[in-house]
Amino acid sequence: MTDIKINVYDSSTHKGNSLFCLFNLPEGSRVLIVGESLAEWKQYFRSACFCTRTVKIGSGWNNFHIILFHPCRNSSKQLISQDISKLKALLAPNGYLLCLVKNF
Repeated sequence: MTDIKINVYDSSTHKGNSLFCLFNLPEGSRVLIVGESLAEWKQYFRSACFCTRTVKIGSGWNNFHIILFHPCRNSSKQLISQDISKLKALLAPNGYLLCLVKNF
């Protein structure tokens, strides 16, 4: 099982690495999402050939959620470049981008 931490951050600060490689995660990988726009993330990932299941982490982890990603068989690296603009368009009004932070 691969553990990946994902951060939703204010793009106006230009901090972090906007690397988008969720399609390379093995099935059953555990992904930590940090941010408040969870409904938008779930909507995006469903459209990007992911089925997601959300699990809350215990108290004291404000705005943290664990998403379990199960890539569809048809997902491919080509979808990344095509869909990253869709992701930016979806989250642009809130000024958020997807940021792969690090393994944890």
